[in-house]
Amino acid sequence: MKAMGDVDEPLDWRSIEVMSTPRGRELRLTGRAAESAHELGVSRWSITTSVKERYALAVALAAVES
Repeated sequence: MKAMGDVDEPLDWRSIEVMSTPRGRELRLTGRAAESAHELGVSRWSITTSVKERYALAVALAAVES
């Protein structure tokens, strides 16, 4: 969210979702989050997750090809 956010138009955290797929974890972006990633030229994501009891955490790194 920090890499794609805008002070004037913050991202809705619900527009960023980590999905479990047969290929592993994938990031699903909708709305302004998807628009921001496209505008910034994000070509791929690296995602790591952690779960403990009732809590979950995900960290995503955006890669931009130059």
